[in-house]
Amino acid sequence: MELRTTIIRDFIGSENEISRIATWISENVKNRDVIYVLQQGIPEHSLQEDLRKIRAIEREELFELGKVAKGFLQKVRIRTKEEGEEII
Repeated sequence: MELRTTIIRDFIGSENEISRIATWISENVKNRDVIYVLQQGIPEHSLQEDLRKIRAIEREELFELGKVAKGFLQKVRIRTKEEGEEII
């Protein structure tokens, strides 16, 4: 099973939010082989016009958020347009 969160700067993706999401997954999705993916949102493709002006999160920032999630989950990956999918 793959669960994913799309990260958009100043909208969703703080360390606290990722920690809370990863904690919830670890406590509520038991006995399943779960892969949690943090994917880079592409603001210019957003349906919400106000989000299109936001600068996309950098790969390095996403990697750091992946390390936060890794503190709670075994299988964490990030997806970026620069590097594709990477295992944390």
